[in-house]
Amino acid sequence: MSLSSNYLNLWLNRFPALTNIHDTAWKNVMQRAKYARLPANHWVFHEGEACANYIFLLNGQTRVFKTFKNGREVVLYHLHSGNTCTL
Repeated sequence: MSLSSNYLNLWLNRFPALTNIHDTAWKNVMQRAKYARLPANHWVFHEGEACANYIFLLNGQTRVFKTFKNGREVVLYHLHSGNTCTL
């Protein structure tokens, strides 16, 4: 769903630096931004997939990890409310 004014306000409250960007291209991005509520244990990206979205985590937490062929995992980092995904 597109960002309603309620979600846009929440987004800007979590990421206040975004309110200082006045570039037209950025304003277009903000207008096309979407809000998604994801269930626990939901995969957002898999290694090797093209990144079609950039995540701004408003609430909750998640982790970025790598899984090896033998099934073992290593956590690269955790994301918490107010973080963005850089990988």
